[in-house]
This record gives sequence, C-alpha cells and structure tokens, in this order.
Amino acid sequence: AIRTDEIEREPLWNLVPDNELFSVLESKGLIWNRTTVFYGKDPFAVARVIWAASYAGLADPRWLWSGVRGWTRSGGEGQSSLANVEPSMFGRSVPAHPEYQVSTAEIKERLETGAAEVVSVRSRREYNGSVSGYSYIEAKGHIAGAAWGGSATRWVHRDLRATLERAKTDLAVVSKDSSTSLVFYCGTGWRSSLAFLLARELGYESVGNYDGSWHEWTQDVGNAIE
Repeated sequence: AIRTDEIEREPLWNLVPDNELFSVLESKGLIWNRTTVFYGKDPFAVARVIWAASYAGLADPRWLWSGVRGWTRSGGEGQSSLANVEPSMFGRSVPAHPEYQVSTAEIKERLETGAAEVVSVRSRREYNGSVSGYSYIEAKGHIAGAAWGGSATRWVHRDLRATLERAKTDLAVVSKDSSTSLVFYCGTGWRSSLAFLLARELGYESVGNYDGSWHEWTQDVGNAIE
C-alpha cells in the first residue's frame, strides 16, 4: 500500500523530493519496467499516486478502475490483510519524466508565450471565484489566462468509459487537437493528476501537471488572479 502522505508533503502538499520518492517506490517493491496495478477507494488519491510513479519512471502503471468490489464481483480472490512487501531496486534514475511536473515559473512562461494551454479542472464555482474550495486556501478565482476544462470531480463515473467520455467532451472545448500541449491544475494537485492520466488515455500527446496548483500559485503570485 502507498499512502498519499508518503509521496507529498505540507504545507503545499507538493511531491516529495526525487530522492525520497525513489526511496518510497523501492520500499514498496516497485520496479520501473514491471506492470503495476493500482487501486483504491478515492480515485483522486489513486490518480495522485499513479502520476507520481509515472513521473518517477514507472513504465506500465495500470488502474483497476472497478476497485476491490469489481475485482471480487468478477471472481477475483481477496485477502484479509496486506501481504509483506519485499523492498526492491526500482532500477532507473528518478525522475525519468520531469516534463510531467510543471512548476510555477513554467506556468508563467507558458502563459506568456502561449506554449501550452493552462487548464483548470476545479469546479465551476471555484473557477469563477464563488468559493475557494478549501478551508485552508483563502484566495478565490483562477490563474489569469487559464481556461476551464470542466470539473474533474464531475467526470468520475463507476464506468471508465463514461468517465473518459465526460473528460473528452469537456476537454474538446479547450482544444479539439490532441497535439495541443495541456497543463492541468486544481487546488493541490489531486484532481489535476486525474486529468493528466485521462488526457493521456484520450491521446493527448503533451500533458503536464502543475503540482503546486492553485494553493502554490496564490502563495507565489497572489495578485495575478481573476
């Protein structure tokens, strides 16, 4: 099992440093070129872990979308307790894909140059500034120049096909061309991790996740919001 608090840290809940992420993956027995299946109760937590592992270099992460219930209903066997995990050699330097993680400075540059569409996947009310969405984030609004790509929370359906179709419909408003470079953000990087994975599944060729998202942006560029 991988807990999200093992791969991210307060106060901004950003990804831990690369050497720590490397140690976590090794302690969980992950090997970069071995197919690894992830599942969990919270789809955003699962997405967060898969995104982090992909950034590190896990080449073939898979998502058991139906979770434990779907697994057992389809005849799969369960286990009452976690098996002991043997630490392993991850087998490659971390990160293998630094382009998956986008910094505040890179967001500024991409907005100035138009090198990528910066896309919010927060709720409509968060995007338009009606609410901040978080008890610990006071600032309301969105990054100036960022588009709204739909609410990632509203995408999630028990059926993966339905989830992908909802994401596809919303993202088509931002860009109908899958070659367009997209950088997603939300509040602290969970919903944007899901958007990152779904966009890749939908065939978008260049996708990034603004790890710090709205929380970091308002700390660093508090006056550049709408």
